[in-house]
Amino acid sequence: MQECFSQEPKKRRIFVLYGLGGSGKTQIALKFLEETSDDNFFMIDDLFRVSRQFFLNASSSEALNNSFMNIAISQRFGQTPEAGIQWLISEHKEWTLLFDNADDPKLKLLPFLPQCIHGKIIITSRNPQLAVYGPASHSQVGDLDQENAALLLLARAVKEHTDENYKMALSYLPLAIVQAGAYMAKFKCLMDYLSIYRQNKEELLRQHPDQTLDNYEWTVYTTWQISFEKLSPVAAQFLQLCALLHHSNIPGSIFAKATQWILKNEGNETESMREARKFLQNFVSGSGSGSRSQQYLRKIVAEIEEYSLIQSQEASDRLDMHPLVHLWCSSTLPDEVTTRACMANVVGMSMNLGRDTYLDRIRMIAHVNMLGPDFTVVNSQFWSQYALMYYDGGKFEQAKGLYELNLQRQRELLGKHHPDTLRAMANLAATRRICAVFAS
Repeated sequence: MQECFSQEPKKRRIFVLYGLGGSGKTQIALKFLEETSDDNFFMIDDLFRVSRQFFLNASSSEALNNSFMNIAISQRFGQTPEAGIQWLISEHKEWTLLFDNADDPKLKLLPFLPQCIHGKIIITSRNPQLAVYGPASHSQVGDLDQENAALLLLARAVKEHTDENYKMALSYLPLAIVQAGAYMAKFKCLMDYLSIYRQNKEELLRQHPDQTLDNYEWTVYTTWQISFEKLSPVAAQFLQLCALLHHSNIPGSIFAKATQWILKNEGNETESMREARKFLQNFVSGSGSGSRSQQYLRKIVAEIEEYSLIQSQEASDRLDMHPLVHLWCSSTLPDEVTTRACMANVVGMSMNLGRDTYLDRIRMIAHVNMLGPDFTVVNSQFWSQYALMYYDGGKFEQAKGLYELNLQRQRELLGKHHPDTLRAMANLAATRRICAVFAS
């Protein structure tokens, strides 16, 4: 930010800070203003002081209109939002605007940016798309590094920076650290907090400190819940399904492959698959060709990314969630049993025994371990897919159990001498042999 605003000081500059709610975007912007200006920063609603640093509530068009109207009034230039913008355009002495919490993807910010060649503008947002306003001057605000996370935790817990205390950093998300530190200060439990946290994660992350060092009114979970409630129903369900997998390297192709499966298996309906089929119908085009499944997936991911609740990897279909967002999202499930069954069947549909590579299968193990599927609710036709995944990943006991279930199913459906039954028998025999070798 210092480098951006020090270049060509008489030219208009815009810097965008974006990232997950609770990562400290506003605090960084305020600290920058404090350290780079001789003027005292103040809220523009205070009409009795004159400053050239203006804090704008950018949460909505209405809030911005009110902010610009107050600029006009404070500068005795009129009493309308348009007058406030016009004053900034006509005022060539240095001024700075902080557009804070421009999180709503539907907010059109361009009309509120003074169209002139001077002035400094800082924008904070959860929406990475706003980086378009600062194509060469933007930064994603993420977690703190370990050293600063520990220092923040101890400062908020009002504890000395001893070597023993320094090892207590829990997370690198600033808001989560502040909440943890406030709890430690209140209940004097620095050394016991980790064990308390492990047993009561959700409760602790929903608590708001009685005493705070700033005006931030939301807890870790509240700030994400507000964003979650703005998602479309399909995007919200997609995020919840992803939260049942491991938080990193989630293959978006799972949903595209599963969509292709349901297109080829119309009428192959079971009770345990009903929820999965209902969700995946969102990815199917009206023609039934499935041509828009990838496009629709990108649209859903982009919608969630607008609130920084998920991140897509460049040139890859892999998705990542912040570990704390992952933890929070898994706690929002309205019916965990049904949702897990839905995701387990989606994963089963996505596994193609003929086309998936060895690497594709072993990459899924971490996700399936996190999902912890109950195979009594997973459609039985997917047991062999899961079994092969476990086999390739060296989880031979899990593979053996599923191959046994699959053989029993094939005998009941097809008889003892059917080729599929014989194939299931061969798979089980090979797996039992490996299990015996390892046992000996």
